[in-house]
Amino acid sequence: MKRRGLIQRKSFLFFPLKRVGFKPQFIGKKEEYKFPGIYGDKKILFDTERLDGYAWEVDDSTIILWITYKGMPDFYIYEMINISPDNNHHARTWHWFNNHQIVKRTIIKEERVS
Repeated sequence: MKRRGLIQRKSFLFFPLKRVGFKPQFIGKKEEYKFPGIYGDKKILFDTERLDGYAWEVDDSTIILWITYKGMPDFYIYEMINISPDNNHHARTWHWFNNHQIVKRTIIKEERVS
């Protein structure tokens, strides 16, 4: 997989979940999040003030993230990101769990606008 969105700096990798230049179909606003982390055990591991989690590649077009919010130990999210070959379209699904029971699903369609 081409490492689109991965920026290597010394021993750290930054895995930005970046919507700058992408327009979510239903929102119409720009957002940018950066998760500083390290690469180990074939995963990108990150730990921020609010979140703890990791990401890994499934294949050439799919990334999976597991995220938990600090202070909410029974709550976590699995996110799947599917990236088109031209990197102009992203399909994202979030599965929200509480006490290991799914409580919500979010589907996001993104396309490059600039």
